[in-house]
Amino acid sequence: MKRLIKSLVLAISMYSIIPMPMISCDEEDTKYTMIFFPIIGFVIGALIIGWTWLCDHFQILGISRTLIIGAIPLVVTGGFHMDGFMDTSDARSSYQPREKKLEILKDSHIGAFAVIRVIIYMLVFLAAIDMLFVVKKQSIILFSFGFMMSRILSGIAVVTFPSARKEGMLFFTAKAAQRNANLIVLCIEGILLSVVMCLVDWKRAIAVIAVALLSFLYYWLMSRRVFGGITGDLAGWFVTFTECAIAVGLAIMNGVGICV
Repeated sequence: MKRLIKSLVLAISMYSIIPMPMISCDEEDTKYTMIFFPIIGFVIGALIIGWTWLCDHFQILGISRTLIIGAIPLVVTGGFHMDGFMDTSDARSSYQPREKKLEILKDSHIGAFAVIRVIIYMLVFLAAIDMLFVVKKQSIILFSFGFMMSRILSGIAVVTFPSARKEGMLFFTAKAAQRNANLIVLCIEGILLSVVMCLVDWKRAIAVIAVALLSFLYYWLMSRRVFGGITGDLAGWFVTFTECAIAVGLAIMNGVGICV
């Protein structure tokens, strides 16, 4: 139990800016951090639902509600995953050999491609969020659940996908992880989340799950082909990419009147 509590504290402190107590830990205490990773998604989703309720209550309309929703994931995570998205964008756009791409991932500087892609990402993400209000209740709730889904799948990738480097936080997290235990718990979390989503709106839930799984498949194929495995930056790219893909999928359903 003590190690589980330490893993919980480590997961929240590593992947968010949520204040947590300082603790002493060793490699054994990182074995189960991945099973608590989706908690960050739960916090983000809860804040989005709470903000949406405030917008309804105080009649906050238009761009303000959309921009705040777009900002919540960045604020809660401190931009941790977006940093990985930007580094991965630079590496993939370099058209360099694999070894050079991996070096670019470690570079603390950002290039033009990272800036361009993050601007496009945010524009698409915010546009999709705005369209979620067409059928507000179900779409916003399922969109909020998507932040947990992306982290569940990311955790599964960490304990099952090969690492591209024999260094870095993701490599040591995966190395120390109790892989079978993490995988089983993450799969159970994914199944339970899927059931809850289906209870909200089964047609939209199936669409969200399908989009998330397609993103996961693309992540697996792209990471192996381009980088030879995953890194912490690629994991951040996947989380942000999946969240945007889920928003776009729901927005398309709302826009064409599917399941309304």
